[in-house]
Amino acid sequence: DPSTLSATVSTQILGRTVTLNWALPAGAANPSAFAIQRATDAAFTQNLNNQVVAVGAARSAAQIGVSILSIPPLPGVKYWYRIRTYNTASPAGTVTSGWRALSGSNVAADGSITP
Repeated sequence: DPSTLSATVSTQILGRTVTLNWALPAGAANPSAFAIQRATDAAFTQNLNNQVVAVGAARSAAQIGVSILSIPPLPGVKYWYRIRTYNTASPAGTVTSGWRALSGSNVAADGSITP
């Protein structure tokens, strides 16, 4: 279960990106993948983007934008992000944690971030 999820916004050559950073609690079992979701509403029903990232590709951080999600974030649009862990070695990719939402000093009170 990711214990934290924070985000930072930066401007790259190809546009703005949101970098997600998370940590696993000490002694936590290593998951085989992380599921990342981005949406334009807190209920994760509008403009939902999904991505599963294998542990070998990113254990504690993922670049969200061109490199992970196929649709980069648009400037001025409010987004919500969340993450959870998976064990892909088990049947049907067993979910091993609940969703963890964004938190941190640059995250709005409603849990969103605006690139």
